[in-house]
Amino acid sequence: MSSTHKINYNTNTDIYYKILQKIINEENTPENTSENTPENTPENTSENTPENTPENEDEMAFIDVPNYLERPFFTQEKPILICMFQIKMESLFPFLLFLLEKINNVYNFTRFPSFDGGKNYAFLKKEVVLYLENKFKNSIISYVGFTETATHNIIIMKCNKENEDANIKLPSDDYCWATTHEIMNLKKVIHTSISPVVNDFFLQHPSLLYLKNDNNTRYETPVIGYYKPRNMPHYCVTTDMRCIFREKKHNEIGKCYYFYIDVPTINSNDIIIRVLIFLGRTSLKIASGAHDKYDSFLFTTTDKIQMYAIPHSSHYFVL
Repeated sequence: MSSTHKINYNTNTDIYYKILQKIINEENTPENTSENTPENTPENTSENTPENTPENEDEMAFIDVPNYLERPFFTQEKPILICMFQIKMESLFPFLLFLLEKINNVYNFTRFPSFDGGKNYAFLKKEVVLYLENKFKNSIISYVGFTETATHNIIIMKCNKENEDANIKLPSDDYCWATTHEIMNLKKVIHTSISPVVNDFFLQHPSLLYLKNDNNTRYETPVIGYYKPRNMPHYCVTTDMRCIFREKKHNEIGKCYYFYIDVPTINSNDIIIRVLIFLGRTSLKIASGAHDKYDSFLFTTTDKIQMYAIPHSSHYFVL
């Protein structure tokens, strides 16, 4: 059985919505064309907010969760894996992230210790919540459903920020939040492979991969791009939007944000920033007058390196 897990999103109480109104007004004014303006300059980080806000101020994002809120009932004793997700609302569209843990240098779902695979344990839900709360301080952990595969019993959990100003901190570097694009298409996060167990699970339960709005319409599923800062500023870290610069790489379009499609080669002192991208209206080539017609372009450098060219910062989100 499957039911729906809904998350409310109200723009009236969202600080990003208020910032957005200022950004829209500023974007309607001509760009500074002074010859003294640096070619590669970071934009105000507040611009990285949605350009297209929901028309319905009670816009919702939800996924279909198997056996929603029902007590876990497993038919066999099998290892228990935890599929925990969060729904991020502070970008152009809502998107999903799934928790993975690095075990033997491969990302997999977190394993929950159990002597009987949870088959006969009446307090399983409570124990899994406590187990995760001990790892994720200052986060709100909730049980949402369960399912099972031929090899594992799966507990489905949801993680929320404790407050809007906080981020969900990972317990250690062995954990990461992976996107659906990385799980299903790339099958890796940067250079670390994702276990086939994770991929096979979502092939059996594809409804968990897609966020939908209140009209049951799917939101766009974003892709992953990579950014390698040049002459990295002292304040630059892998989640800092101030490290993303616009550049002029093609004569037919204006300044854009350029992200590698594949993981770039780096030196020991370099960093790679993972960036989530909403491609929207995509053009496979760059032509004259196309800058305002498309949300993204596929761009190949003179060195035959493929990149995404993104005109507007609202179409990317630093992970």
